Amino acid sequence: MPTSQWAVAIPGTPLYEYGQQIGIIGKTLDEQEEYLIRMTNEKTSFLNYVNLTESSIEEIYYWNYLLHFSGKYAFKD
Repeated sequence: MPTSQWAVAIPGTPLYEYGQQIGIIGKTLDEQEEYLIRMTNEKTSFLNYVNLTESSIEEIYYWNYLLHFSGKYAFKD
C-alpha cells in the first residue's frame, strides 16, 4: 500500500511553532530534542504522526485508508 504524505512539524516552520503553542511539541530543550529524535528515528511518519488537530488519532489513521481507496476508485473510473 502506498504511503500518504503527512505534514511534519519542522523547527522554524509555522507548524512547529503551532505545535509548541498547543502543547503537542515541548517548549523545553529536552522536550524538543525528544520530539526531534522520535521524528528522525521512525522510517514512516504515519505511525509517528503528531496530531495537531482536534480529531481523534483513530480518525486521522482512517484518513490514510480513505485516501488510498478513493485514489483507487478514481483510477477505476
